[in-house]
This record gives sequence, structure tokens and C-alpha cells, in this order.
Amino acid sequence: ATSPGSGKGLLMEVMSIILTGRTLEARTLPGNDDEVRKMLTAELLRGPRLILLDNADQEAPKLHSPALAAALTSVVWTDRFLSRSQMVSSLNKALWLMTGNNVRLTTEIARRAIQIGLQPKESKPWERKADEFRHPNLREWVIQNRPRLLNAILTICQAWLASGTSYGAKSLGSFESWSGVVGGVLEHAGVEGFLETKGTAYELADAETEEWRDFVDAWRERHGLNAAKVSSLYCLCEELELLAAVLGPGSDRSRQTKLGIGLSNQLGRIYGPVAVTLSRDKGKHGKWYKLAPSNLATSTVGPCQGSPSEFQGKSDSKGTFDNLGDLFSTVESKSENQKLGTNLATRNESRD
Repeated sequence: ATSPGSGKGLLMEVMSIILTGRTLEARTLPGNDDEVRKMLTAELLRGPRLILLDNADQEAPKLHSPALAAALTSVVWTDRFLSRSQMVSSLNKALWLMTGNNVRLTTEIARRAIQIGLQPKESKPWERKADEFRHPNLREWVIQNRPRLLNAILTICQAWLASGTSYGAKSLGSFESWSGVVGGVLEHAGVEGFLETKGTAYELADAETEEWRDFVDAWRERHGLNAAKVSSLYCLCEELELLAAVLGPGSDRSRQTKLGIGLSNQLGRIYGPVAVTLSRDKGKHGKWYKLAPSNLATSTVGPCQGSPSEFQGKSDSKGTFDNLGDLFSTVESKSENQKLGTNLATRNESRD
């Protein structure tokens, strides 16, 4: 949301009441990624269907958590049990939710998220009068009308099942089954716009790529396909005021070091007709980088990094009733979760 008091928490709460019949527990995301990992393990062992991470840090440059990114796309989560030398596995069937005000995401989180924007038209939305709303006490109204709301949702889903369960036209990489089912249900119900804002949200998170693209354009204009030292490329950044967010504040030495680290992280990344590569010419000391034609870069530096895959086009896959069972189930079983997760992990290890 653009400001506090916009209704983020209320939206999460009424959704939980509809789906599970009870309010949703909330917790914040720890600042240390090791603590995030421990929290995720403890949470998933409970076997919840909904997990709410409330009030993401607005002051952080970007929401960054490798552990959270991994959890969002993991079917089975495995980690060391706290205070024990024992690994535990748990099925990850939760719907993950997060709230925050103008939260900036890394590309790793952004590609795994669908953002819902709340933009109140007042500077202090929490002071709005109750009579301005159709339902002055939305939480109480949802509790009283939960049977009607569930019946409406399940009727829409049953209509999709009766129609043949065609998946939606738009799909999301790593979430193909989910996006296929939800997109199919919405399309059959005549609801438009599913996943239409996904590309825009990713572009906002990937502003750093635009900085690198401008830098590579200037690099190609200045040095062509010739090798260049980090110090020369740093001078180019200083001269044209490039990569300001990447280099950050500090001394020239520290900023140049950040550029060297950044270049290492960009190896193989394609920007238009060229890709960033490491020069291995004999007689040159230290690391030298150069731009190579992108059609040749893959054979010299390995697989190129690119934007996350968001598959387009209609799938011939069919949904199943089990898909909908997961979406609307309110049963939580800790022992079953741990048993299934451990068995699945064991089978995967045996297969490998």
C-alpha cells in the first residue's frame, strides 16, 4: 500500500476467515536471513495453509532474503532442526502473504510474488468514518456471511470443473499448476486481468538492470569488444555518473571494489547484442573484462543469466479436483505433514 491504515491487514484477515473460519496469525520477517530460515522451518512444521509476514521493512533498500525466495518455490522444505543435529522435511503447501507500505523487492522475490496495490485517496485513511463503507464492520460481516461467501466461491469453482477444467491462458514460471487453476477459474467466471501487472512489478524491482544496461552501452561505445581493466571501467562510471546505486557511497577504492564484484556477478549476462565476459588473454595481470557478441558468449562463459521465465500461451494441461482441495482445505495436520515431507525427501534422495 502507499500508506499505513490502508486496509492491508484487514484484507488478509477476512480472506483467512473465509478460507479457514478463523483469524490469521501474523509474524514479521526477521532482518537476519539465518533467523528467517529458522522461522520458516518452525512455521512449515506446523503445517499451515496460510502464512502472513506482516509489515515488511519499508526502510530497507530492498526486501532481500535467499531463504524466503527458496521457500516460496520449494515443494518440500528441508532444514536442520533447531538445537539438534537432525534434518527435518516438511511439505510446503501454504499460501504465502506479505503486507507492507511501498516495499521494494529484489528480482528474486518479485518474480515469485503477485502484488496487490492499495492506494487510499486520503492522507490519513485510518480516520475514515464507518458510514463511508458498504460494510462498516467488514470483519463481523464476513464472519456472519461466511457460508454464503464460501458457497459462492465453490460454485464458481464447480462451474469451472464442469466446463472441463481448462487451464488459464497465462502461466507463471515455478507456479504453473497454481496459475493454471486460478487463471482458468477466473477466465471461466469472466474475471479479466489475471497476471496482467506481473511484468510491470518485475520491471520496478529490476531497476538495477537498467543501470547495468546503460553502463554496458557506454562501455561498448568507449571500448568496443576490447578488454578493459576494472579501474578503466570505474573511471567511465565516474565520468558519466553510471551505476550510482550499485557503487553506493564510500571511497574510490571501495567503490571500485564494488564494481569488480558487480562485474563478476554479471558474467554471462546478455545486454542486447553483447554479453559480459572475462578476458583470459595471456600477459595481462589481474582481472580484465570485455564484451563479446551474445551469440558467442554462451560457449565461452557458460549458461547466460536472463529474466525469469514467465511462460505464455494456453496449456493443454487439465486441472484436477485435488488442486481445488488444496486451495480451500482448512485441515492442518502437523504429524501428517512431517511424515509426508520426510517420506518424499527420502524418495527423492533414493532416486538421485
